Amino acid sequence: MKLACYREFFALFGDFTGHTSFFLLQDLVGPDFSFVRFLHPFTDFAGNAVQGSRDLPGVSCPNDCVHSCAESTHR
Repeated sequence: MKLACYREFFALFGDFTGHTSFFLLQDLVGPDFSFVRFLHPFTDFAGNAVQGSRDLPGVSCPNDCVHSCAESTHR
């Protein structure tokens, strides 16, 4: 399980309520911390997780940004 790698980090907060309170994310949960308020409609992870050119004009994939940044630092 990949989250096991971060066990010590999550232990700092004790539980979900502690984590949410520490990072001041109370506006994103219900009053009793029993549900999360999504800022965008939740589509059960059916959409594309990677932004494409439709979302960023002139950029066909996120790697384009990485390559252009790397090229500009070597000039």
